Amino acid sequence: MNIAALASRLDNSLPWVGRFFDWWKGELLEMVPSFLKQAMHPSDSLLLLLYRNESAGLLWHNNGHWNTLGESQAESRPEEIAGLLRSVEPGKHKIALRLPASAGLRRRVVLPLAAEQELQQVLMFQLDSLSPYPPNELYFSERIVERDFERGKLLVDLLMAPRQTVDQAVRQTEKWGLRPDMVDFVEDDELSLPQINLLPHPLSNQKPRSVLTRAIWILLLVNVLLLAGLATAHLQGKARLEEDLQTRVETARLKADTALKLREKVSKLKEQSSFLQNKKKQIVPAVTVLNELTELLPDGTWLERLVFKQAKVDLFGLSSKASTLISEIETSPIFEDVAFQAPVVQEERFSSERFQISTRVTLPNDYAN
Repeated sequence: MNIAALASRLDNSLPWVGRFFDWWKGELLEMVPSFLKQAMHPSDSLLLLLYRNESAGLLWHNNGHWNTLGESQAESRPEEIAGLLRSVEPGKHKIALRLPASAGLRRRVVLPLAAEQELQQVLMFQLDSLSPYPPNELYFSERIVERDFERGKLLVDLLMAPRQTVDQAVRQTEKWGLRPDMVDFVEDDELSLPQINLLPHPLSNQKPRSVLTRAIWILLLVNVLLLAGLATAHLQGKARLEEDLQTRVETARLKADTALKLREKVSKLKEQSSFLQNKKKQIVPAVTVLNELTELLPDGTWLERLVFKQAKVDLFGLSSKASTLISEIETSPIFEDVAFQAPVVQEERFSSERFQISTRVTLPNDYAN
C-alpha cells in the first residue's frame, strides 16, 4: 500500500468516527432523567438587550413569546432599568446582548470534516485571511451549518466582531446593573434566539451546572472509560499508520539523496572531461607551429634554435632576408605580436644576418571548432 492510499483510508475513517460520536451522545442523553435534563438545560427565559445606535431595547422571551419591556438610554441609571424589569419573572434566565448588524461580520467557510475536532483552533489560524481586523482585536464564534459526509466537507459560519465594540457594549450593560451571558449581533432576524456567543469564557456569566446524582456520575464514568478505550485504539492505529508513513518517507528520502549524489558526481565528471577537451583545443600543437614556420620562412633562412613555451615562440637563426621575416610570419593566422628581440647582426662568414624574433601563438576560430 502506497502513502496516498494509507492517507486516503485514514480520511475515509473520520466520517464514521464522527457518526459514532453523534450516536453515542444521543444514547447518553436518552438515559438522563427528565428532571436532570431540566437542571442541565434551564428554561428558555431570556432577557435580550437589542442595541440600536445610542439606545437599547429590552425584550423578554418566555414560553416562545417576545414582550417589549422598554427602551434604555446610555445615561439611564440602574434604578430606571430595574423599574423596566419589574415584570420579569424571578428565577433562572439568561441575559443576551445583541449588537447591530453593522457591528459584526459573517463569513462562510468550507473545511475538511476532520476539522470539527479542533474547529476553534483551525478557524483561529485563518482569521488573518478572513477578517479585515487583526486577530488580537476580534471576538469570534462559529456555527456549523452542514456536515457533508459524502464529500468529507464541513460548512461553517464564522461570526466576528471588533473586541473594542463588544467590550464597550458590555461595560455599558454592566453600568445598568446587568451582566450579559452572551453577545451576538443581528443577522437575518433581530428577534431570533441567540445561537452564538462572542464573549470569551472568562467574560461570560455562566452559572455552574447542578450537581449530578451518584448514579449519573457512575454512568458518565463508564461512558468516559468506553470513550477512552475507543480513543486509545484509534490513536494506536494512527500511531502505527504514522510510523509506517514515516518509514516509507525516510526510505524515499534516502533513495532521493543517493540519486542526487550520483547525479552530482556524473555532473562533475562531465565538467572535468569537458574542461580537458576545451583545454586541449585551446593549445596549438608544436607540430602545427613547426609546419607553419616551414612554409612561411623564405629560402636562405636557417633556424638554429626554436623555443616554444606556453603560447610564446622564440626564433634564433640566420637569413639572407632577415628584414622581411616579420612580414612573412605575420601572414600566418596563428602568429601575432611578431617582433625582433635583438638587433640584426651581419655574419660575414655566412653572408647572412643573424636574427632573434619573438611571437605569440594564438588559436584560430576554425582550428578551435
